[in-house]
Amino acid sequence: MRIAEGFRRRTGTLAAIAIGGAAGTLARVELARVIPAGPGVPWETLTVNVSGAFVLGILATLLVERLGPARHLGPLLATGFCGSFTTFSTLAVEVDLRLRSGDVLPGLGYGVISLVAGLAAIIVGAAMARALAGREAGTADRPPGRRQWN
Repeated sequence: MRIAEGFRRRTGTLAAIAIGGAAGTLARVELARVIPAGPGVPWETLTVNVSGAFVLGILATLLVERLGPARHLGPLLATGFCGSFTTFSTLAVEVDLRLRSGDVLPGLGYGVISLVAGLAAIIVGAAMARALAGREAGTADRPPGRRQWN
């Protein structure tokens, strides 16, 4: 019985990740279509990664601090959607191509800007989630077992 239950749980989690991943991939493609491509900074990748980090900051904060453990919501939204929406591998390739072509300063600059902007976006997203959810939420309206806002 335990094996069957574990299999069903993993199957549901994998399905949630797959559904979120499909939606995130489609969203990335559509966003990249509206961002003009050009020489220099790869704006499509930078915009996708920073906006994905912002969304992840919001979602992770709400999931961990407000909603608590939800069996498939985290895998669906954070792992699936945000994981496929953002594209770290493309960032790594773009930095590597610049470094290999001798554009060391632009390559390193782009990499550092991407990481710093992504971290800032996560922090801003988390702060906005806390502000939107209401910092003054008391324990009376909080479901049992959920973390209280700090």
